[in-house]
Amino acid sequence: MNNTSKKLLVGSVAALVLALAGCAMEADPSSPPASTAEGTPAEATASTPTALTTFTFDTTALRPIQGSGIPAARLTARAFDDAIVRRGLVQSTEAFQETSNIAGRAVSESPSFALETDATSGHILALRTAPFGRAVVQDDAVMQRQAMARLSLWGVPSSEVGRVVQKRAMMEDTDVAVTGAPRQPEVHSYKTFAFRAVNGIPVVGHRAVITHGVDGSFSRALVKWPPLAASGHKLLTRLTPKEIETQALTALKREGETAGQVYLHWKYVPTALSTGEVVLTLKAGARMRGDAAGAAVAAGNTEEAREIDVDVEAQ
Repeated sequence: MNNTSKKLLVGSVAALVLALAGCAMEADPSSPPASTAEGTPAEATASTPTALTTFTFDTTALRPIQGSGIPAARLTARAFDDAIVRRGLVQSTEAFQETSNIAGRAVSESPSFALETDATSGHILALRTAPFGRAVVQDDAVMQRQAMARLSLWGVPSSEVGRVVQKRAMMEDTDVAVTGAPRQPEVHSYKTFAFRAVNGIPVVGHRAVITHGVDGSFSRALVKWPPLAASGHKLLTRLTPKEIETQALTALKREGETAGQVYLHWKYVPTALSTGEVVLTLKAGARMRGDAAGAAVAAGNTEEAREIDVDVEAQ
């Protein structure tokens, strides 16, 4: 019996979940990153030794919104036609056989791929079922360019793309029968995370994850990217950062919070229409540290940061 066990190690928790389950995605792009060129507010990541008795707001991310409408070039509902998905996203000329189609969720297969599309929710899952070739170390920048070119060919314009993150999923063998010690980690796959943004503001929950195998070939696409409606969006606000602080204070107290350091940032919250399209509404995200009261973190404390949506009277 083979006593070798395998586990996946990745640079982020989200990539690990994707490698194991194939159905999860990285943390919300509206969350402040751990480190950026512009800098991250200390309160988003660090602990303070003394308790806070009031709220302290960081509004540096509430910059003036660039643009006043949705992009002229944008993904359309037609992009979810099977032929376009196969040609642009999967990039296969194989014949696909539909195996089921229930409530708009179509499942089909070819000799090398399995495909699931749902135009009513903007979901696509494309999975390579054929074996991969010999492992060859790939250039991460090349993998990212190929992934973004695949999304572009499918119909996603650059005007809808915000943050892009490239990760390597690593595989580590542990020979329990011999030493129990881990061997040198090896690349399991290359993952490109593309997050949707409009006017430079992230759209909550909309993203695409393109995976390449160890031989550099396409492995999987996991997409949540419904088309934007032509009208009905509320993308702007007349409130000032100070007025948004007041709105945030009310929202935080309503949710039972009493004190802490709060990071405010823009986000667009999507609302699905019966057509499968979505309309966007501007909100402010009020993100607090896990130890919201600012007290020293007790040993073993695993409380996560909390984020509350703040109404900004969008129009």
